Amino acid sequence: MKSCKILLFAIFLLFCQTAFAQTVNSSVTIKIGSGNYVVSGVVSNEFVKNTVIEKIKTRLGANADFSRLTVQSSAGYFEAGWQAELDAALLKIKSWKSGVFIFGNRKLPTTNYPPLPAEIADARFLLTGGQTVSVKDYPNKVVILFLFATWCKPCIEQAEVLSRIYSKINSPSIEIIAIDVEDAPQDKADLRKFLARNNFKYKFGWTSENVVQSFIKITRLNGIPQVLLTVNGRLHGVFSGGGQVVNRKLEETILKALDENNL
Repeated sequence: MKSCKILLFAIFLLFCQTAFAQTVNSSVTIKIGSGNYVVSGVVSNEFVKNTVIEKIKTRLGANADFSRLTVQSSAGYFEAGWQAELDAALLKIKSWKSGVFIFGNRKLPTTNYPPLPAEIADARFLLTGGQTVSVKDYPNKVVILFLFATWCKPCIEQAEVLSRIYSKINSPSIEIIAIDVEDAPQDKADLRKFLARNNFKYKFGWTSENVVQSFIKITRLNGIPQVLLTVNGRLHGVFSGGGQVVNRKLEETILKALDENNL
């Protein structure tokens, strides 16, 4: 009788019990036999579930039963880099005739990231379409706040960089809100003309001077462009100015935020 092959990546099936509730960290188990795969486990949201299913089908083929793979909103996230680790692990087990594969790890603590100042977290941004939005309207998303002006050449370059990154990553878990620092009638007209000449896919609008000053307190730069990267009310990145180094770090931080937050 063949013994089961067990492969543990990161932290295997960590359970946490408290006096009030029990939570479980995301995990995926694959039982392998005669070329068929039975997949079970729990993950934190539908996006991750669909990603796991797609990866297993791509690496192992279509002979898999996913009916026991469920979503539990209280489940902890996979750690950063989980998608690449899962890909590598699936390649290793592709030749298995039988066995059990378990992939699981625990959520990274969010306390490493400071809370977004209340002036920005609670702010409502007036979009060019007339509606107002807040970062709180986009839970479980990477929200990028971009401070700029149409007369600022580095800002226009940064707007184009963000557009390329947005299209390249192509994730529904990213929202970009470009905020014009000036909102006089002529400035609003200039922004609308600017947007008419370009094909940006993300949001544009305006905010108050108080919010602009809150940006400056964080970045310590009394100028533009400025970019704040936020997730669920926490500040994941601060970027001032532009250039190749800044833009490369910006893209890396966006990808890291998506990965760490299981988005």
